[in-house]
Amino acid sequence: MRASRACRGDFSGASVRAKPRRTGCVRSRRARRRGSLGESDMKQIRCAAWALMLLFAAGARAQDCAGARAGNDPGCARASAARAAHWESRWGAFALDETAGLGAASGERSKPSAERAAMAACKRKGGRKCALMLSFADQCGALIAADKGSSVAVSPTAQAATELGLSICRRGGLSGCRPYHAQCSPAQWVE
Repeated sequence: MRASRACRGDFSGASVRAKPRRTGCVRSRRARRRGSLGESDMKQIRCAAWALMLLFAAGARAQDCAGARAGNDPGCARASAARAAHWESRWGAFALDETAGLGAASGERSKPSAERAAMAACKRKGGRKCALMLSFADQCGALIAADKGSSVAVSPTAQAATELGLSICRRGGLSGCRPYHAQCSPAQWVE
């Protein structure tokens, strides 16, 4: 005979084949049904626990704007982030009238704005035939006058722009090349 499953086997007698005495660990089916939980009971408890967790989780809500309606309410729109500090380009321009002189502009926010300002400055000096000579951004410009004509140049510094302009004037075959005007329009740090 096989020994039945028990917590402790208490064999009385010398024979190995003797039936073990029950010590209270092994229970009958009826006792199991009454006092302990079976496998199906545990499944029911787990399902009930999951249902409760889902039920309580359904009540969680995300925070909305205080007192605002949900949805496409413009009062609930997020404020735009502050713009980071950055460099902004600044424009300069030269306009020349051979009889009245030069109109110059610098520090303008756009190329058209710089060109309009240079033309207006030229006309304020009495120019009637003002011609736009040069537009530049974040650099320096130089106007070089010659006996018959002129040349322009752009470079990071006023001195470099003047030297480049003189070189261009001489290579162009013009005589009497001399610096007439140099002006810078550097980029501006905006916060």
